[in-house]
Amino acid sequence: MNLILPFNSNHDDYKSRVSVLNIGLDYSKFSSSNDLYRSLVVIPFFLEKKRYSIGFYLNPFSYEEFNSYGDYKKNKLIDSYLLNIRFRYIPYEFKNKSNFFIDLAHTNGELYNWKNLKITWLEFGLFRRLNYASKISFGYKLNIDTNSNIKMNGFFINLIFGYSFLKKK
Repeated sequence: MNLILPFNSNHDDYKSRVSVLNIGLDYSKFSSSNDLYRSLVVIPFFLEKKRYSIGFYLNPFSYEEFNSYGDYKKNKLIDSYLLNIRFRYIPYEFKNKSNFFIDLAHTNGELYNWKNLKITWLEFGLFRRLNYASKISFGYKLNIDTNSNIKMNGFFINLIFGYSFLKKK
C-alpha cells in the first residue's frame, strides 16, 4: 500500500483518501456568528473512494426550541452533538472540480447511551476541494425519519480542514 502526504493541490491521480480527525465549521440555521464555536464539526474517520465514501461525523445539533418570547433557545453544547455514520455518493463531477454529492446520514443516540434519539437524513449539494487540506460544501439537509419532533431541514455551508492519507492509483 503506497500511502503518502502530498503538499501540492494536485490530488487527481489518487485512488482513495483516508481522513482522520479532520475539523471544520458547519454553519446552518442553528448557527450564530456570536457563538461560532457551537458550529464546530469533527470528522473522526472518513474513507473516500472516487464515487463512494463512508465515515463518521460528530456534528453540532440542537433541537428547535424557542422560549416564551419566540427567541431560539440554545441547549448545552455537550448535549448538542451527534455521532453519525455517513454514506456518500458522488454521481457527478463538474469540469471546475466541484462535485455534486448525496449523503445518507444516520444516528442512534441509544447505541452510545446519549439520548433516546434516532434520526436519518439526507444532505445533498456541491463540494469542492480548495487544496489538499481543505474542502468547502454547500447544500441542503432533509429529514427522512426520526423518533422525535426534529426539523433539521435547511441549507448549510461547511468548511473542513485536515490532512489525509492518499493511496496512488
